Amino acid sequence: MAPRDPIKTARNKVIAEMKADLRAMLPTVLAETKILKESSLNAMIGGKAAEFIDLHHEVILSPDQYATLYMKGFKAAMSPPGSFFKNAHRQNYETLRKSKAAQEYFMLFLKRSHLKHFDELSKVRPHLSQSEIWIGQNNANYGLLITPRFVDGVWENDRSEIRHFPKLYWTIGHVLKSGLVVQGDKDKIEFDDVDAYLTFFKNTLVRASGSTYEKAIAKRYVEFVRSSSEPEKVPLLIPEYRYEGTAIAHRYRLDFCIIDPFTMQKIGYELSPWSTHGYLSKLKGLSWHPNNNERLKQIRDARNRLTGHPALAGERENPRRLSSAIIAYDDITQHGFRGHVYYEDGFEDIEVDVAAFRKDNEDLLSLQMQEVELKMDEQEREFRINEATHPLSSVFTSHFSYLMQRLSCDLTDEGRVGQAQLHAQMIREIMTTFRSVLVTRGFASEGTSYHLRLIFTGLDLLEALMKDGCATQEKQNEFDLIYDGIEKNVGQLERFTAEIDTRLRTPVHKEEQI
Repeated sequence: MAPRDPIKTARNKVIAEMKADLRAMLPTVLAETKILKESSLNAMIGGKAAEFIDLHHEVILSPDQYATLYMKGFKAAMSPPGSFFKNAHRQNYETLRKSKAAQEYFMLFLKRSHLKHFDELSKVRPHLSQSEIWIGQNNANYGLLITPRFVDGVWENDRSEIRHFPKLYWTIGHVLKSGLVVQGDKDKIEFDDVDAYLTFFKNTLVRASGSTYEKAIAKRYVEFVRSSSEPEKVPLLIPEYRYEGTAIAHRYRLDFCIIDPFTMQKIGYELSPWSTHGYLSKLKGLSWHPNNNERLKQIRDARNRLTGHPALAGERENPRRLSSAIIAYDDITQHGFRGHVYYEDGFEDIEVDVAAFRKDNEDLLSLQMQEVELKMDEQEREFRINEATHPLSSVFTSHFSYLMQRLSCDLTDEGRVGQAQLHAQMIREIMTTFRSVLVTRGFASEGTSYHLRLIFTGLDLLEALMKDGCATQEKQNEFDLIYDGIEKNVGQLERFTAEIDTRLRTPVHKEEQI
């Protein structure tokens, strides 16, 4: 039996004491607030946490921090003091404000909530936009999600459960818990134990690359994991990491990637970018090739022939001039060595001064990288100028703000309900066009799709309530709550577009490059 964690034991003791204190206060709180039962009181407080706090991303380390974030969100969500119609948050606030016992209960409840969920709230969690990873070749790619679910033929994360994930993110334990998925196929690839995953990793994920170096690294990684005392906590060595997810025509893929499970920092490894993945200069429309420079050509030819490079040691010359080479032990000095290269029609000695080879190679390639950087700056500058002429934030004009403001209405006012229904339709049309613009211009993301999806769902719900014609206080509270949610998600999109527009207006500077 695993030993108990003394910290968790102490925390559970504090939680139990808080629970006892809450129960002792409960009769007074119910009497003074006129709330009928404990479950209703607790739902009034705890049920709003996800609305008031960004529980997906906030790292909350103390009960006081949790309570502070909750109160900021609570205050922002309340309708203004003295407003003609008080929303549910304002009503709840005024109910609790009348009772000192209720206020004490409220704060203690929040602090206990943090302690009950300390493990999930205190750890760094992946941003929603980075909560799924796709790896592998074009015709053999796999998805590593956190809380995968198959909906309408597509794999996606159950976002509400990401923070509850019991394993360290992006570790061996993660993939054992979540498995791997193939987009469009409802059957997950699951692994019974560490060895089962490591076998799949080595013989399926890495073997497909055909790289001798990747296979050697994978072999060492497998040995490292198997020798670990806690293999499930070892970060995943992610092969063929695809920057653009499942897109077939993706441009960027890394040989390996490791994600720190405690900071979410990504570390990428590319083993042979120059020899097997093309040249940056070619990708950016430059015609330069290393062999255009005589000194670089000499260095590269010496390297290829002395190391017996299988792809470039004479096989691509016309006519081919194959060779073999030896480096005698006695020909190795502190500063370099002499290599003997043998051809079918003769031989040659190559003197290698290691420091000179390295310096010349670095200096000459550095000059080319400066050209690449200038070209990248030029293309980025042109992109920003073109895109900045059509600001994304132009959708959120005063007209749109007016529509949003007039979407909120009193359900007992038939005239205003009719106007709000028309405004809901207009907002839907604007958001539909906006979604198409994001996709067309390449600014769509999982985050924007998420907020737009909530906005459309909220509009559906509001339209159903207005069409229903039932104007009870309970229906009005429901209407206000949904409206607040739409407003919040619209605000997120406004901030997103403002950040992009600001970036597009910012001149390209050298220091921006990574």
